[in-house]
Amino acid sequence: MFIQQNPYRLLKDDGRFCLNIPLDKNKGGQQSVYADIINIAKKIGFKYHATIIWNEQNISRRTAWGSWLSASAPYVIAPVEMIAVLYKKRWKKRSGSGKSDITKEEFIEWTNGVWTFMGESKSRVGHPAPFPVELPRRCIKLFSFVGDTVLDPFLGSGSTLIACVLTGRKGIGVEIDKNYCELAKNRLLRETRVEQIPLALVKENRINEIKGHLAGYPQAISKGIDRCVVCGRGREDGIEIHADHKIPLDRGGTNTVENGQTLCSEHNLLKKNYSQTEFGKRFMLRLYEEALEKGDELMANFCREILDVYDKYNINWHIKRGC
Repeated sequence: MFIQQNPYRLLKDDGRFCLNIPLDKNKGGQQSVYADIINIAKKIGFKYHATIIWNEQNISRRTAWGSWLSASAPYVIAPVEMIAVLYKKRWKKRSGSGKSDITKEEFIEWTNGVWTFMGESKSRVGHPAPFPVELPRRCIKLFSFVGDTVLDPFLGSGSTLIACVLTGRKGIGVEIDKNYCELAKNRLLRETRVEQIPLALVKENRINEIKGHLAGYPQAISKGIDRCVVCGRGREDGIEIHADHKIPLDRGGTNTVENGQTLCSEHNLLKKNYSQTEFGKRFMLRLYEEALEKGDELMANFCREILDVYDKYNINWHIKRGC
């Protein structure tokens, strides 16, 4: 019952709970998973708001047909998962910064209750049931304000915390498996380049040592800078400031003050957009792995040719390919 009781207890009165679960399952007999969990959630006290259908387009490898070509006992399998949107006491959100960062295009698309995007590759992430960062990113931007705290009670591979960093939210992840904790931590450090503070310092509330640890990281507080190095705007102008590496860690950069800079949200986003070739290469690698798993040779060849172009022009050489 952890899945409902603890989130309910920890939520604010206007807190939201987005629960990603299967519609149903047929292993060990047909089970109405989604309907059963919604009923349990209501009994605990959650109020129902909406359902989002995530169409992850993953049915090509199905093997269970029931009675093949017969009305005797066929199986019906929906290639979708559900995202139940629940809340505690009131739907209208009053707590938090009140600042939304969702664009007009995102709002129009995401308030349509059917989301279509690919799932995550198990082999790429190293987890048996990962979901892509896109899933929590959409939920976070649509249902929370900038600066809100997001709790993932089943951290797994860490996708939710990565989405929190990318959207300017605080994130807390709970995971009982030590191996998955390590997986999530390493993935978070690698994909977001956040700094890790030794847990002992936090547990013992050693504030001065924490500040000392951060002194080697390009944080605005450690450099005494609270303005964007590009436009000069800062917190006193109501602008959110981000710490950034001049040279990324995966390209030889270091966690030092000299390699640090502070950017406003706008210029931080612009910098990320100019490096979208990295995202593109990683996406093509993931798509290639998915194509191989599904036996889609046409898609695999397409991905392989795109990756050959990356190699031809030596683009993002630091991202290794295995194909």
